[in-house]
Amino acid sequence: VTPSSPPVSYVRLNSTSNILIDDERLRDYLHRLFDICYQINGMYFAHDTDLYYLKLNDNNYLLTTYLQKILFENFNTLPSFRLRIVLRHFCRLFVENYSSSINTDKEIIDELFLKFLNAFLPYIQQRLTTMWNNLLTTTMNYQQGQCSDEVIEECVCVLITRDFIDIIRYFIFKTISGQTNSSSINMNKKKNKINLARNNSESMCEETNGDLDQIDEWDEQTTNNNISNKLLNNSHEKLDYSDLFMYMMKMARQNSSLALHLFSNIIRILFECLTFPDAYCINRFLPIILPITKFYTDVIDKQVNISSLIDIKFLFQCLLKSLDTHNENESVNTNLISLIGHIYELWHNQYGQQLDSVLHETIPQINVELLNTYKARLLTNNDMNNNNNNNNTKKSPQQPITERERRDTFKNLLNPILLSPMSSRTRALNSTNPFNI
Repeated sequence: VTPSSPPVSYVRLNSTSNILIDDERLRDYLHRLFDICYQINGMYFAHDTDLYYLKLNDNNYLLTTYLQKILFENFNTLPSFRLRIVLRHFCRLFVENYSSSINTDKEIIDELFLKFLNAFLPYIQQRLTTMWNNLLTTTMNYQQGQCSDEVIEECVCVLITRDFIDIIRYFIFKTISGQTNSSSINMNKKKNKINLARNNSESMCEETNGDLDQIDEWDEQTTNNNISNKLLNNSHEKLDYSDLFMYMMKMARQNSSLALHLFSNIIRILFECLTFPDAYCINRFLPIILPITKFYTDVIDKQVNISSLIDIKFLFQCLLKSLDTHNENESVNTNLISLIGHIYELWHNQYGQQLDSVLHETIPQINVELLNTYKARLLTNNDMNNNNNNNNTKKSPQQPITERERRDTFKNLLNPILLSPMSSRTRALNSTNPFNI
């Protein structure tokens, strides 16, 4: 056995010539078995959620052993096309079907799962960032007719990105299986999927398996919950957060180091994914990023050392970069500009200097007079609100900034980005992306 081919490679010795021969058929067969094992594991966690709480002995949960010694052991050796199989057919089901149980081990298992997510999500995000950066670099030298390898790699990157985004949404929101009104229907669907997968085990490693694909079901759920591609500006109530996500927020408010770092990782991932050229990221994250960021801001404002948790400048840079990346999509631009305006208002009091620094670095020719006028308007509104809260005497309220005013102001401020030739760097990638929607 040699470690040369991930995750395992077998060689055999030719008895006549003493030459090592790579038995690729055996290796491919072992890889296929490896992938099938992940898929079977995903189905079993979906079929029997008691596995999340199973103990191997008094001090050792299956979840701990499984995650530490099995799941992550081969991640670094998996090529991207096989990592996609693991994400889609195991990790998605593994996260989707986790639910907090009402027993004495509830908080222990919740914390174990948060530890898993705190390691898993940043790792996949880093791999995706590297893959997209490599694709963008390759596209700079792209020539007509030289597309086979690049397009295949790009397709795999897009598929991994979309599965990863769905995993994050399964963590943040209650999934279909958690909807009380349709639990029996979904259970029958799940059983049918499991039985069908067992009956078709020979084709389990197919890249596209319509019966195991839950994207359409997830989209039905978000439609029912009135989550659209428009920004949910003041809508904490409209989002049905999962019990595990609510537990993470509760622990973050209690200064749990694990919860704070996981929450920070989630926010960083949400912002950074907006910069990926695939429009799926924008369509899925734009409706949720503002309310979740408001939750996060409320938590970190009470922390002493915020810089150890999150880089505010980096997050704001991601927003401006995403505007440059998706500048040809007018409807996306409108929502992105609105989001940038809301985030600027949300963070202006605490982090205004950092935000202004990013704006001046990104847009040297920015309309300083317009920006200062807008900041003065924000300051006046804040002072008026504070005075009204502290005094019994009521003054005539300052007219709040409307959505149209906010969007028009930032559209004028950010117009150089929309007109910048820098955006042409991503056009070649977007034009050859068969998955852009």
